[in-house]
Amino acid sequence: MAGIKGKQITTGADAVATANLVDGIFSATVAGRLKTATNYFDETTFSDKVAANAIIAAKLKLTGQTYDFSTATALRAAAPVAGSDVTTRTYVDALINGLTWQPAVATMYYIGTRTVVQINALTPLAGWSTVAGTAGTPTAGTSDALAIGDLAEFDGTSWKQIVTNSGGFPPNLTRATVAWPLAAVLFSPLTDGTDEGKVAQWDGTSLTPVLTTSLDGWAITCKGASTNPPTAFNENKQFAFTGVVPNGSWNQNGGPIPYGTGVVDVGIANAPGASSDLARVDHVHRSPKPYTGDKAQAPTVTSGNFSSTGITITVTPALDGDVAVYVMGIRATVGDGNRNNAGDFTNNVECYFSADGGTTPRAISAIVAGDTLYWNGTHAGYDLAVTDEVDIDYETF
Repeated sequence: MAGIKGKQITTGADAVATANLVDGIFSATVAGRLKTATNYFDETTFSDKVAANAIIAAKLKLTGQTYDFSTATALRAAAPVAGSDVTTRTYVDALINGLTWQPAVATMYYIGTRTVVQINALTPLAGWSTVAGTAGTPTAGTSDALAIGDLAEFDGTSWKQIVTNSGGFPPNLTRATVAWPLAAVLFSPLTDGTDEGKVAQWDGTSLTPVLTTSLDGWAITCKGASTNPPTAFNENKQFAFTGVVPNGSWNQNGGPIPYGTGVVDVGIANAPGASSDLARVDHVHRSPKPYTGDKAQAPTVTSGNFSSTGITITVTPALDGDVAVYVMGIRATVGDGNRNNAGDFTNNVECYFSADGGTTPRAISAIVAGDTLYWNGTHAGYDLAVTDEVDIDYETF
């Protein structure tokens, strides 16, 4: 090519115009390949082609394939703000740190799968739940009609459907807590003495659930029916498991108080040292107030120490409160479980209460209605006469 000159090429309709040829544009490489002179390419055309086929990072989209960043170390993300933002492991770990999450259960006290005939033969307690093995309407109260696979719960009067079946089985991920002490017996597919307290979960393809052993410290919230006000017995209550299956138990540790329910109806009926989740109607919070009935009492004549005044305290004092005795307006020292010495002072007890003829003095916190007041005339320096006025001051409910 080096020997070709512009004027040596014939021009024509299919030929190269001589005006477009410049000497030295083409040359040969060492390997004999054709190359173009530097800076001679049409830059405008090249730039246009690059712009039309450029990859913009903000619009990067790979259809039908997967981005694999498993070997990369440079991919980073900030803490998410919008709902569609990606997040980091640090952000997620911080949210779930210390949590042992157990999904909400549909109800408590699952006793097993029962046909409607078998359901009618039960003597259920409020909160019992069962999966219907046949279709029909239980006869208790105004029970709901049940289809096979429905989860029903007894509300104390009637059987109510709280989870509707899906294709004849409890829906996938339906959960219930196996009964522990509220059911005297468990039914198929449950086993007495083994399954109490476990969590049952259905997969949407069977009436038989998978049972998971509850662990000490698990906490759950009962989902129940989606009605307002709630109709499920344990709806929206929180329970925590303590102990070891099957001897452990789910204990309520939280739950809503329905609007309009008075405090008197949500107390706990507990004996000393015991616990219960049963409401009592007499759980009333009252404040003590001064009692005005034991004023200006006339004593019998006393003689020396440990002598009965014939005066009894009318009402048991509130909350183990203080009891004060006044003779003609002057306060006397009351024995607190003793009838001679109060503290470091010798023979300074002037009076005390007793229920056994004055032999055993009451502690002030143990004084009850009917206890008799005894007078120590020797300690006080004087005996009482019928003309004296004795006041007993204390608080009562």
